[in-house]
Amino acid sequence: MLIKDEKTLLAAGMFSLTLSILIGFLHVECFGFSISDFLEGMLLGISVVMNLTFMIRRRSEKKASVNNDSRLPTPSGVD
Repeated sequence: MLIKDEKTLLAAGMFSLTLSILIGFLHVECFGFSISDFLEGMLLGISVVMNLTFMIRRRSEKKASVNNDSRLPTPSGVD
């Protein structure tokens, strides 16, 4: 994926959600089609994808760190 930093994913998701909500207050029509509804839907979709990607990556990294911690050797003499 092009975005490697998790915090960038979260920020992009929150920013696109905010823009989607703000555009929801507008209503722009051109030839009978609502341009504002299209933009609102696109930004909402981007927000959902970015936020889900962030949560999935965060969960997989936490699982990997837990698995790596469990493989650490225990000191001898400790039962």
